[in-house]
Amino acid sequence: MNPRLVLLAVGLAFSLSVSVAAAQSCLEEVGAWRYGVSNDVAAEGDRGVLANGAVLQVLDLTTPTAPAIVGEVDLAYEIDAVALSGAYAFAVETTRLHVVDLSGPEPIVVGVLDGTRASVIDVEGDFVYLISDTLSIVDVSTPGAPTLRGQVVWGFWQRDIRVESGYAYVIDQDDGLRVVDVSNPDAPTQITVLDLGASTNAERIDVAGGYAYVIGWTWVAGTGAVHELFVVDLTDPTLPVLVTSPTTASSEDIVVRQGVAWLADSSWLHAYDVADPQSPSHLGSSQLGSDFESQELRMAAINGHALVTRDRIGLTVVDLTDPTDPLPVASVDVPGWIEDATTDDGVLAIAGLERGVRLVDVYHPAGPTELGFTDLGGAVWG
Repeated sequence: MNPRLVLLAVGLAFSLSVSVAAAQSCLEEVGAWRYGVSNDVAAEGDRGVLANGAVLQVLDLTTPTAPAIVGEVDLAYEIDAVALSGAYAFAVETTRLHVVDLSGPEPIVVGVLDGTRASVIDVEGDFVYLISDTLSIVDVSTPGAPTLRGQVVWGFWQRDIRVESGYAYVIDQDDGLRVVDVSNPDAPTQITVLDLGASTNAERIDVAGGYAYVIGWTWVAGTGAVHELFVVDLTDPTLPVLVTSPTTASSEDIVVRQGVAWLADSSWLHAYDVADPQSPSHLGSSQLGSDFESQELRMAAINGHALVTRDRIGLTVVDLTDPTDPLPVASVDVPGWIEDATTDDGVLAIAGLERGVRLVDVYHPAGPTELGFTDLGGAVWG
């Protein structure tokens, strides 16, 4: 028998692919370790789902101070967006929507819809709403057979979406807040657009108590990007009204719970009192434990805790009991971006662009497993 040549291909963003060269012209993948950047997180009840490279991880959040990974499924390509509803998780990678059943001991993909892409997903009832340059409405009433129903095509990328009571509130970076009537999933119709200002770049949205809370930024010469919080009255969704002048507030994502708006940026979580939506006021801030700038940050909130995931850092759990002093209490690490790798005697050492070195056992190519991680406190370039 000819000896086999084992090839290890490490991607910058994520993924270790273990291939065997049976002949010079033929490579066959026999194993993979596809963890990497974390682009999204979702939570409901005592359960969460975290995008970790191409792997969808299921979190037990019964004790938020000790989140436990209780299952995972490899979706083969980097996950861009996730959502959670009841016993099902929804994840988008490249151009596919995966429906994942979480009711068993291990998550199982039960349905796939090709030709869909999204940077953000929202779920309401039996429908999943996906945002890219198009709003796509997918019927998941039969989880094993997700079906595309209706679309609104804009031709340029939208930033965020929240769906509530038959309306989709869509954030367009340049145009502001779009309101789309989705009461008929086969024929969604844009009914209005609220301009947040000619120089405003709108980014994220949450909806609570009849108001939309939108974060965006404006470029100011000599200062740079100034981030702002906008509050919009949705009493009549067909006529949204900006109710306050924008409040300066650094943020890359937002969730609103019980009269408090929580705004997260790469390094900090900020609390704003919005009990009176017309007069937001700063309550307190807390550092998230790293000042490494993220390219993608997403946030969810359950049971008095915020879940903040930063693409190259991972998940941070923050106790929201005291809005004047939100307290980070736990974390879930992700490999982030990979800068370099080397192997010796069946062990692969991966240099992470963010913090340290990770060791992966590749002695058995079909099942690479992580052995350990050393945090060096900064970027490792090789």
